[in-house]
Amino acid sequence: CWSLALADRINLLKAEAENANRELRDSELRLSQTLEAMPVGVVVYGPDQRPSYMNKRTIDILSNPAQGIKPDLSARRTLDEAIAIYSFRIAGSDQAYPLEEFPIRRALEGELVNVDNVEADLVDRRVPLETWGSPVFDNEGNVESAVIAFQDISECKQHEAELENYRSHLEQLVVARTEELNVINMQLSAEMVERILLDGLLHKRIQWMSTVALARQRIKGSADLPAAYENLSKEILQIMDAGSLFLIRWQEGGEQADFLCRPLSQDAELDADAIRTSFESYSPLRQVLEPGEIVVLSVEEVNSLPVPIRVCFDDSGMQSLVLMPMVAGESVTGVLGLALSLPTQELSAAQRELITKITLDLANLAQEGRYLDQTRALVATEERNRLARDLHD
Repeated sequence: CWSLALADRINLLKAEAENANRELRDSELRLSQTLEAMPVGVVVYGPDQRPSYMNKRTIDILSNPAQGIKPDLSARRTLDEAIAIYSFRIAGSDQAYPLEEFPIRRALEGELVNVDNVEADLVDRRVPLETWGSPVFDNEGNVESAVIAFQDISECKQHEAELENYRSHLEQLVVARTEELNVINMQLSAEMVERILLDGLLHKRIQWMSTVALARQRIKGSADLPAAYENLSKEILQIMDAGSLFLIRWQEGGEQADFLCRPLSQDAELDADAIRTSFESYSPLRQVLEPGEIVVLSVEEVNSLPVPIRVCFDDSGMQSLVLMPMVAGESVTGVLGLALSLPTQELSAAQRELITKITLDLANLAQEGRYLDQTRALVATEERNRLARDLHD
């Protein structure tokens, strides 16, 4: 009876073991089919750092038949040997991937790992990989194996490169557009400043025209010119924001008529002979003025001018000196000098035009004064002739 009972028990245990083995095989088969169907490569490493399983996707990703490279589970290569064969590199470089940092090595040490900076060097091409390493623990918490999963991310890298190029292109467009807007803003700002300047110059021009019109009413001949120029010089200083001015006028024969410097330092003494010499017909300074165009001099260039001119300019504290010939008809009859705070290169066209207008009016006033003298002399001559005729009759 005991023998029969023991035999039945053995048969029962044997049947249960066969069922368990069958279920285990079925489970392993289902797991294998699942892993084979996965779109990522999967390799299982034991504690001896040798592979015990790899799916078909692993062979697809890491094979290069033309170069004789193909994963082989039966070769039982160690992790070091596999890394040497596939020459895993740090992505984007020729530097070998450190063995101690390799995902499967870290997984065998119990660490859960995910990296995307591994490239498999297959001789004639490189395959960028995103890799996951996961340890498998036994009941006592010891690592009994590790699973490494990886996928080819070449397309992702290409898309990232396309996106990077697109982003870079957008950034370039933004930078270019920003520069264009900055240029436009600067132009608008410059135009606004110019508009404000032009409005101010227009107001000054109207103010000057009114002053000249009043001066014309008061001039009865050339004898009135010194007083008129004295009053007009104050207006010119205000209109042009000048630190100082000088006005030199000579007669048609070239002889100097008068010299005006405002404001004049109390300690300054003007040498009329030196001024006359400086502007003689064949003097260098006179030759510069003969073309009838504006001459703008820097502070350094002013130092080469005659002393009386420097006396008018030295105390002004300005940055440039403008010399504008006074032209009446086709001849230069004098010169107006203005000490301005603007550097030589910042004198605008509108300011030059206003200075030209001022000097033209000054020259015309002198010419009108001479015409009045000539007219008065002619009238007096005609009157004397009439009286002579009357007395003769």
